[in-house]
Amino acid sequence: MSDPHPARSEREDTRTFLQKVAEFIHPGPDSTDELIETLADAEHNQLIGADSRKMLEGVIRMAEMTAGDVMVPTTRMELVNIEDSHDVMMHGVIDTAHSRFPVFEGERENIIGILMAKDLLKLQRAPELNIRALLRPAVFVPESKGLNDLLRDFQSNHNHL
Repeated sequence: MSDPHPARSEREDTRTFLQKVAEFIHPGPDSTDELIETLADAEHNQLIGADSRKMLEGVIRMAEMTAGDVMVPTTRMELVNIEDSHDVMMHGVIDTAHSRFPVFEGERENIIGILMAKDLLKLQRAPELNIRALLRPAVFVPESKGLNDLLRDFQSNHNHL
């Protein structure tokens, strides 16, 4: 005897007849530009606010970006020299107000780790600590890596930098 409800390889279409007709008459966007235009129309028709449109547009555009598109050039990065004194490091941290600093040894391109500002404060109480012991591993990312992939990697590794 045959099964009256054979297994379906696809999910059942739950759209109503009117939804199917409406989608046939006015299909969804076929490109990123059309999708962004649809968001602009939704804002114009007051279906979404301007902030929501900007956020959604940013998410859509992010899918097309690579890590190189958002990286800060090393010439503009605030770096810490491992050879600097504790006072010089502390003044640099205070002046820039960042929380994480790539640390280099010798040449600026030779990054040996990441120093967190809060870890530098430990040296105030225990100057005998070795600064190298406070360094965290640096993550090196190819410029060609997709931003979506990079974000997913950072989330799964709990990396905030």
